Amino acid sequence: MDITEKPTISELWPYYDLHDVPEGKIILKIMEQDDFPVAQAVKEIVALTHAAALSTAQDDPVWVHASRVADAIHMLSMHTKHNEQSKLLEFVVSLHQVTIPDPTTGEVFALDGACFWTDLPELSMTQGEYFAYGNRSDTKEYHENALAFYAQLSAAGILKYKESISRDYNDLTRLFDTNGQLSRLEVRVMCMWFIYAPEKVWLDVQLRRTYQDDQFPADSWPKWRQFLQDCQSEPGEYIADEDTQQLIKQALESMESV
Repeated sequence: MDITEKPTISELWPYYDLHDVPEGKIILKIMEQDDFPVAQAVKEIVALTHAAALSTAQDDPVWVHASRVADAIHMLSMHTKHNEQSKLLEFVVSLHQVTIPDPTTGEVFALDGACFWTDLPELSMTQGEYFAYGNRSDTKEYHENALAFYAQLSAAGILKYKESISRDYNDLTRLFDTNGQLSRLEVRVMCMWFIYAPEKVWLDVQLRRTYQDDQFPADSWPKWRQFLQDCQSEPGEYIADEDTQQLIKQALESMESV
């Protein structure tokens, strides 16, 4: 598993190092140890959830626990190459299927209305804040990786994003806002949506054509395809590198499969 070394995780997300908290240690093991099964990681996280639910500590242990899990997932998605995230995705999908009973009421245990773990408390907030406020210019590779993971979660129906089209699909709608003048990073992250979530994007385009506000243009799909075809047939120097051209090729092939 290729986890990028620079900058370090603690530098990228400076609140703490994942090695310093139990949730981080468990989720790191998924990515660092090939023989560490996802099922064991889920079991250990669930044990920590039960402990947090029973804790009488004053530092809001349930929120701390949920935030650490969300932070670890997000940080590792940034540090793991987009085509090597399958084990992390498997972990999130598996954790998402677990329900934790409230030790007091017997109902489903929840944090601010978000159930453990079917609603993945704090993960949507963590990712939403990153994509709304994160600095893309300093960590371009990390943004690509995070967006690829975001797309895979969206395709799997794990996170139910309720924000506007322009926020959910900023990397796609930007093509219309700039008259096709995109940077290399913007071209690459556009490709991530079509490589990892083409059916999701296609469906949302169809459903949102009829919305009153913030709708996709009706011809979004052919415009995206034509733009990528132009990037392939007449690439500018900024996207002529082999890796970017391979992403464009994969994106176009994925679009054809829908």
